[in-house]
Formats: sequence, structure tokens, C-alpha cells
Amino acid sequence: MTVLVVGSRPPVFAEAAARLGVDHDVVYDPEETPRTPEVAPRRVFWLPYMSAPESVLGLPDLHRYDGIVSFTDYGAMAATLATAVCDLPGPPVDAVLRTRNKYLMRQALRRAGLAQPAFGRLGHDVPEPHHFPIVVKPLDGTGSSGLRLVTAAPGLGVVPLGRAMMWESHLEGPQYTVEGIARADHHEALAVTGKVISGPPHFVVLEHDTPAELDDALRRRITDYVADCLGALGVRHTATHTEVAVHHGEPKLIETHTRPAGDQVPFITRLTTGWEQSELGLVEACRAPLTARPHPVVGRFARTIHFTPYDSDRTALANPAWLAEHPEVIAHDLSRIYSNRSSSHDSRWGHDPRWGNVVIAGPERDTLRTVSKSIRTTVRPT
Repeated sequence: MTVLVVGSRPPVFAEAAARLGVDHDVVYDPEETPRTPEVAPRRVFWLPYMSAPESVLGLPDLHRYDGIVSFTDYGAMAATLATAVCDLPGPPVDAVLRTRNKYLMRQALRRAGLAQPAFGRLGHDVPEPHHFPIVVKPLDGTGSSGLRLVTAAPGLGVVPLGRAMMWESHLEGPQYTVEGIARADHHEALAVTGKVISGPPHFVVLEHDTPAELDDALRRRITDYVADCLGALGVRHTATHTEVAVHHGEPKLIETHTRPAGDQVPFITRLTTGWEQSELGLVEACRAPLTARPHPVVGRFARTIHFTPYDSDRTALANPAWLAEHPEVIAHDLSRIYSNRSSSHDSRWGHDPRWGNVVIAGPERDTLRTVSKSIRTTVRPT
């Protein structure tokens, strides 16, 4: 059995395929920097799938694959075109279009009668005074890239030109993510994760905390609402990552994706639930039956801590031996601390400013909060 994976990220998909006993081929784009996986693919193809998704349709023996999947936004359209041609499980083309284009997503959800903020196309639909503050974002952005809060109409004059942009009324309130698997006829939530966000002007995600600190009733309202949204968008046979704000007590969708999250969220989901989202996504995308097995649960709670030039000292991150003082630390990645970013760089117009992350896990939520504060104090600029 062999699956085709479009895109090199995240490299954990290779381990997931190996654990399921599946061979895999990979399509790399000449514009991407491949991430070296732990398990080498059977074959590698170089195609411009990001700019020309249909290029994947020319692969030899495309119909021989048992599944075709992508775990990155940039490969989602190429993968869904291939699954449609080969009659394989996967999210339909129109569902991927809706999740990749936030304006189409908002229109579909509004037609379905699901709660939405006011929204419109920048330059076409003029926000009314009562719609402010608004968030301006690219139609196709991810990870808060290109996002800006505008508090009044004059602020729209500083929005950069050159990208298709939209606006939405700002959703005030705590934010959460729902990590799940879209089956053929329902959505299964694996975890609800709380987000700590820096707020304006950069809106950088600083921490993820799973499971989110919620009462059972609100957790169910969030997961039911997300399932309704994904159903309205036609999402099925894929891993999902959905961001939600609880605005005046009611969940409202920020965005959703037909792939696992970044930011180490699938990892902390696995640490606390035992389930690897990439494995479940591969199972759902294959025409032949596969069985995913749970991993050992490492801790009841887990947290990812991100570091940015705005709140961290590069020297402290360059020599992280002090992390050994915290037995709760499971993993860390500080590989980007020498990237060309500074606190004066307005990264939200398309660049992730974060230098790296630390993942912690344990049996007590309060302990992890204390560890997080201690780590942030250690790396705080002097």
C-alpha cells in the first residue's frame, strides 16, 4: 500500500505512514525548503504544486495510489484535485476552496445560518461605523499572517496594496482551537486547545494550552458549533484545525483548515490524548482499511511556549542548557533564533516572528503555568 503526500511539512507524516505500515511518495515544490523526515520516502517528485496545483495530475501511475493527502495549506488544492481525479477519499474541491478563501468561507457559513461577524471585501464592501474595530486580513492568509486591527475608517488607508484583502468585525473574547478528524458523515474533536495571544498590533500566538480550561457545557457548544461549520463547508475525510473565538459567550469561527495545525499543537494533542492526528488523517484518506493505534499519554496537560523578539533575549535562547532545570520540558526547537527579525519588524504583514518553542507536559495545569512563567522570566530581555 502506498500513499502520495503533497508537501514536505510537517515531516511527522513520514513516521505516521511508517507506523501504519504504509509506503509513501512525496511531492516537493522547487520553491519550498524540504524538511528531512525520519523515514525516507520511496520516491520524490519535484513539481510546482504551489503555483500550479494541476501539475500533480501528470504524475506517473497516479491512479495506483491508495491515498493522496497534504498536511500543508499550500498542497491542499493539489491533493484535492488528485483525489477527485482518482476517486479517492478526501475533502472535495469546493470544500478546500472555501477553507482556503476566507471570504468564500464566510459566505457559505452565513448561507447556512451559522453565527458570523460582519465582513466584506476590502475596496468593495465599506464597513459601517458600528462594525469597527475590524480585523483586516488576506483572503488566503494563515497563522495571523498579514493581519491588522483597524479601529476607525482612516486606518484603512495604511493597509498595503497588492493582496486580495477582506475585513471582519473584531471578535473579542478568549480564543480556542479544535483539533479533529472529519469523517464521511461527522466531525470528531480530538482536543480543544486554549490560545494565549499577544494582541494588537502583531497578534502573535504566544502559547497553546491543552486541554483548554473550559466547563463541559461550553466545550460541547464549541465542538458542536465547529462540527456544524465543517458540515456546512462540506469538509470530510481529512484532519482538521479550526480556530474559534468565544464572543460575548457564543462561539464564532475565525478560520478552519483541512490539515493539522502548526505551532506543535498536534504534538501536545498526542501527548495528552495519545492520538497522532497525522496517522488518523492518513487512515481517513486511504481507500484501503488501516488502523491507527494510540501512543502513550505523557501528561494530562501540555503546553507550547513560543518566543519572539518582542519578549525574549536571543542570548538566553542560544544556550538553552537551563531548560534541564525543568523536568516538565518534553521538547524544544530554537532553530530560528538567528533569523533576521527584530522587535521593530512589523511581522504581521506576512512573516512569522517567532524564534522557537518549548513543549512542556505534566499531571497538573497549575504546575505548567508556573513553569511557563519561570521560562519566560529566564528569557526576558534585560
